[in-house]
Amino acid sequence: MNKLWRMNLVLEMDRPIDPDEHYISPGGYEINGKPFDFYRYEGSVDKDNPCILNCCLREFDGTLGDEDEEIVITEKDIKKGFGEFYVFTGEYNDPEINVKEVKEIVFEMYDAEVDEISFIAASDEILKSANDSLSK
Repeated sequence: MNKLWRMNLVLEMDRPIDPDEHYISPGGYEINGKPFDFYRYEGSVDKDNPCILNCCLREFDGTLGDEDEEIVITEKDIKKGFGEFYVFTGEYNDPEINVKEVKEIVFEMYDAEVDEISFIAASDEILKSANDSLSK
């Protein structure tokens, strides 16, 4: 079965990102009623546009649901879009920065039966659901 393994994001922020000043941490998602997150996140500011943050989220965490059940996100779930898409941008004393738009999402799916990774680029509809969830 193909299941979500990693997720790559391109976020456009409302101002240039200063890695020494701004705290940006993507995390906290829900697709098709299934909550999930990732244990690890790596981000880099785009060289050509300092308002763009490229993110790689890895080590899927599917333990956010019932204690007895491991959450699995499938391709079918992804097509339903995001009900929650959260990006934490710091505490009270941190300089303000906000996500202007989720520009791109690429889901990395893993099929353990054949030991194969496939990639799914988010459709405009899925990106809209992520962006709509940011404003909640």
